[in-house]
Amino acid sequence: MISWIAIGYGALVVFLAVFSAWRWRARPPWLASTVWMLEFLVGIRALGGVGELLGGDRPASMTTYVGYLITSVALLPIALQAVDDDESVWSVWVIAIAAVAVSVVGWRLTVTQ
Repeated sequence: MISWIAIGYGALVVFLAVFSAWRWRARPPWLASTVWMLEFLVGIRALGGVGELLGGDRPASMTTYVGYLITSVALLPIALQAVDDDESVWSVWVIAIAAVAVSVVGWRLTVTQ
């Protein structure tokens, strides 16, 4: 269930980032907060995934599943660090693309489970 919530919230972050890029042509200060909330949801999802692995529920491809778990947690902080000092429209697009990637990885986690 948390995967679908994270995927939906990721879609919301993408929508807000695209709207911000179109409307203000700059990164609003609240956009980083929405990204950190998405990171929190993805982190909970990753802990659930690790719990499933420790509980004996093995996916078909263990390497792929663990790679998805690591990628889902690591991608957003890397994207935010990359645009830390940049408030231009390009930083908003980096955030939007990272949110799309995290949503796709969340969907893949759900499918490969």
